[in-house]
Amino acid sequence: MLTIHVHAVHVVFRLDDPTISADSITMRVLRMFSEKDLPLTIAMIPCDSNELPFAITDSVYLNMLQSSNVEIALHGFNHADINSGGEFGAVDSLETDRRIRIGKTVLESKLGKEIVTFIPPYN
Repeated sequence: MLTIHVHAVHVVFRLDDPTISADSITMRVLRMFSEKDLPLTIAMIPCDSNELPFAITDSVYLNMLQSSNVEIALHGFNHADINSGGEFGAVDSLETDRRIRIGKTVLESKLGKEIVTFIPPYN
């Protein structure tokens, strides 16, 4: 008797670096995953270089980000490369904590979703 063991393969699709503002590539990826009802993790940057939250001006984009197949992950604060140490490599733990807390709060308030995943910028 031949026994075959089948192991599940888990694949995570991650889209990095979109801001809260819509762009054509992000919209195409979101539509593709939405049409197939495939899970997608989007590593989002919540603020600009002046530490101001990005505004959501496109209601279609907002609805797509809020869909159940999309997980929003915090991808840093503003993706700054501070002194060539990435966003967090050149700052102390208090500044790191501040950036993560504010970024999480911004994304949660803009998107109405709990943010549970953190993906550091610059890996």
